[in-house]
Amino acid sequence: MPYYKENTLFKTKNNRLHIFQRKDAKTNNWYGRTFIEGKQTQTSSSTSDKNKAIIILEQWFDRLHFKKSEGIQVHSKTFIQCAKEFMEYIKSDMSRAPSSRFSIISRFKTILQYEPFHKIRIDKVNYDAIRDFLLWKNEQAQKKSKILSGKTLHGNLITISSFIKWCVEKKYRKEKLERLTTKLLEKKFRLQRTQRTHFTKKEWQHLLSASRDRIKNARGKRVSFDRRLLHEYMIFMVGTGLRVNEASGMKWEDTQMIDKHNLNPNLKNTFVDSFFGRLERYYTINNVFGKKRRANRNIGSGNSYFALEKIIKLYKEYNVKVAPNTKIFINRSIRDGLNNLLKATNLKYTKIGEEFVKRDAKSFRHTHIFFQIDNGVPTTDIAKNLDTSTDMIDKFYTANVQTEELIDRLTKINRSQIKAVS
Repeated sequence: MPYYKENTLFKTKNNRLHIFQRKDAKTNNWYGRTFIEGKQTQTSSSTSDKNKAIIILEQWFDRLHFKKSEGIQVHSKTFIQCAKEFMEYIKSDMSRAPSSRFSIISRFKTILQYEPFHKIRIDKVNYDAIRDFLLWKNEQAQKKSKILSGKTLHGNLITISSFIKWCVEKKYRKEKLERLTTKLLEKKFRLQRTQRTHFTKKEWQHLLSASRDRIKNARGKRVSFDRRLLHEYMIFMVGTGLRVNEASGMKWEDTQMIDKHNLNPNLKNTFVDSFFGRLERYYTINNVFGKKRRANRNIGSGNSYFALEKIIKLYKEYNVKVAPNTKIFINRSIRDGLNNLLKATNLKYTKIGEEFVKRDAKSFRHTHIFFQIDNGVPTTDIAKNLDTSTDMIDKFYTANVQTEELIDRLTKINRSQIKAVS
C-alpha cells in the first residue's frame, strides 16, 4: 500500500530521495524518504511550499551522506542500544577497579528496568525523561513499602550522567545533560547518606539462632542449600569485615585457610601474629581488591576459617564444583535470603534517636569493627586490615555505636535523677 498521497510522489538525487505528501492527509507538508546504511529514514520539510520543500529535503539528504562519509552516526540509536554498548565498554575498561565496573553495571541493569528507556531515541533523552524515571523509582519503592534513599537516586543520576557523556563522545547525541543531580534532586537528597548500623552481640546471636532454625525447617534441598550457604556467608563476613563487593568477587585461590600449628616458620607474619596471636589458632588470609583500586591482604578470624570449611563440605554434598578459579559464594539469592531473615527476626531496622537505620550485608563489616574494638584491637590495626583509615572508622562505622552509647548513658542519668527526686 503506497505511503504517499496520489500524484504527489516524485524522485530526485538519482532517484534515491523520494519527496511526497502523506497519504493520511494529516498535513499538507512535504516529506522526504531515503535509504541509507541499511535502514530507511524519513523527515518532514515543515512546509507545504513544494519548491522550498525540495531545497530543504535535498539539503537533508546531502547532510546524511556527508555524515556517512565522515563516519558519523546517521541513524539515532535507542537508549537501550547505547546502554548495552556502554556496559560492554565498562566491562573492558581496565582503568576502573573491578568493584567499580561491577557497581556501574549493576546500577545500570536496575535503571534499564524502566521500560520507557528501552525505545526512546538517545538524542531525545532530556531532563523531563529522567525526571519521569525518578518518579517511577519512587512509585516502585512505595509499592514495596520502602523509602527511597537519596543516595540511591544520586547514584542513578551520576551513572546516567556518565552514560550520556559517553554517548556524546561516541557522537550518538550532540549535548550532555549538565548538573543532573542539582537540577533534579533537592539538596537534602543529594547530601543524604544511607545509614547502617551493626549488630550487637545479643542481636548477632539471635540472628544466628534464627538462621539455624530456618535451616532445620527448610523444605526441599534447594532451600536448605540456600539457607546453609547464607548462614556461613554471614559468619565469614563478620569474621573478615570484607566489603560486600570484595567478598562477592573472591575465588578459592584468593584465600588461605591457616592452622598455626601447621604453619611453616618461614611464613611467619609480624602483622598477622600481632593481630591474632593472642586470639586464635585458625584464621584466613584473603587477597582482595580494596576500594582504592589496590590489592589488600585481609586477615579473617577463626570463624571465617570454619565458615569456609563448612562451605566446602556443603558444596561437596551438593556436587558443586570447587576449583581455584571458581567463586566462593555462588548463590545469587543471598541478598534476598538475608532480607527475609532480617525481617523475620525484626532486625532489618532499628531506631537510634529519632531516626531508623537499616541493616543489610554491609552491616556485617560494621559488626566486625564493633567486635574488634570491643576485643581491644587497636583501630590502626583494624584500619590496616580492612583497607580503610581510622578516620573512616570513626566517621562511618563507629558513629552509630557512639550515638547508641550516648543515648544509653543519658537515659541512665535521667533515670537516676528521677529516682533521686522521687
